[in-house]
Amino acid sequence: MNTRSTRGAVFVRVLDPAGQPLDEPSAAEAHPLDGDALAGEVRWQESLDRFRGKPVRLEFRLRRAVLAPLTYSYLHKE
Repeated sequence: MNTRSTRGAVFVRVLDPAGQPLDEPSAAEAHPLDGDALAGEVRWQESLDRFRGKPVRLEFRLRRAVLAPLTYSYLHKE
């Protein structure tokens, strides 16, 4: 992601298909992104393997931050 948040942060979390928070919030929370990043990578607190093949939504919350257009890819490590 391209972010600019020198005085804030970008928060990302996984929601269910209806847009509701999951029962285990810590499993779906990413580490906050702060500072300026060009092609920054979202790092998750836990593995997202349990969501493989299931529909989910991502929620982006910005606190004093700017988020530029982004692309999504999933890298499977064997």
